[in-house]
Amino acid sequence: MHKTIWFSQISVISRVMLLSLGLAGGAELAVRSPMALAARLPEELVASSLKDEGLAFDFYQRGEALYQQEDWDGAIEAFSRAISESPRSVNALVYRGNAYSQKGDYDRAIEDYDRALRIDPNHENARTFRASAIRLRQGRLGI
Repeated sequence: MHKTIWFSQISVISRVMLLSLGLAGGAELAVRSPMALAARLPEELVASSLKDEGLAFDFYQRGEALYQQEDWDGAIEAFSRAISESPRSVNALVYRGNAYSQKGDYDRAIEDYDRALRIDPNHENARTFRASAIRLRQGRLGI
């Protein structure tokens, strides 16, 4: 069974690994939102980043589905539950940050990106989305 996760939400090292395995090329990619491409991965690869492969992963999957439906509040709640089960889940933090950003809550988005970067300082997308949220917040404040 395969599970769709955001290709842009995984680290550069993981992307290189996926490309070397042929899992992130050509027909495997599809545009899922303006912010990212999706890659098909076995669920166990995603779950392995979560401390509890049961409950945390279930909440992560729910958050992902709600995010794709643009249910920002529902996604935030589900990712928050995943994070409470697995506090070092960088992908859940980044996804929740993206949902906050979609709602215009840039301060909370930046907090999530910062937390993700404390766990994985090389997480390219956390840095990219953080910079974007800062620009959007400055634009809203007229800075």
